[in-house]
Amino acid sequence: MKECFQAVFRALLRPFRGAASEASAEERELAGVYQLALCLALCGFWFGQAAGRALSVLLAELQEPAFRFGIGLLPFQVGAFGGAMAGLYSFRRLYGWRRLLALDSDDGVGIARAVVKSVRVLLLLYPVLLVVNALSTWVCHQLGIPTPPQSLQVFAEQSPGMGFWLLAAVSVVILAPVTEEILFRLVVYRALRGVWPRAAAVLTSVVFAGAHFTPQYFPGLFLVGMVLQMAFCEGGLRHAIVLHGLYNLLSLLLFLSVHALGW
Repeated sequence: MKECFQAVFRALLRPFRGAASEASAEERELAGVYQLALCLALCGFWFGQAAGRALSVLLAELQEPAFRFGIGLLPFQVGAFGGAMAGLYSFRRLYGWRRLLALDSDDGVGIARAVVKSVRVLLLLYPVLLVVNALSTWVCHQLGIPTPPQSLQVFAEQSPGMGFWLLAAVSVVILAPVTEEILFRLVVYRALRGVWPRAAAVLTSVVFAGAHFTPQYFPGLFLVGMVLQMAFCEGGLRHAIVLHGLYNLLSLLLFLSVHALGW
């Protein structure tokens, strides 16, 4: 437990450490690559959002929850991710995929070891997040700040069926961790490291939290983003994806349990 606390604490302090905050030679060399990928990711996001709106209008009569949930995946998990990967693809021959995806920085950390370490971090982090989210939601209500429900909350009230929940589970536990870690922890972070090396982790976590469009969960998502950034810096992309996937799985199971109880 002590090591878990130290790990979380290091995640918060890492961006403010002098020497540790400087970009490495490799990060400086590849900064332009990730900045191009970030620009294409933003273009992909807007195209995905436009495509989602067009499909919603054209197929307005189709009310299948799984279909509408799938449309919601277009901006980030399809558009932005596709744009980012297109940017990286242009440099695959020059640098290789392992280097572009930071897979060569895993330092021998296997999936099993990443899972064990991630579980230890989550045991400490998750209770803290529950308290932080409860407090921030209360503050938002007191200040009159809108608190839009998460998409799963909206669909759960419509009794969507098993097909929807299977799609949601795959998206939440597998697709989202892979696409979001490549987008935020890799592309956004390393693009920003080329401009503001000491603030890149904080800025990336702010973007990550804001991209979920739920102001009541912004502080908690910011904290999650910082911890995921620590996982990326210390264990590579693989570790960040595993930690993110386990976090989302735990959140999904908690959500389904609360929904089943009718709370």
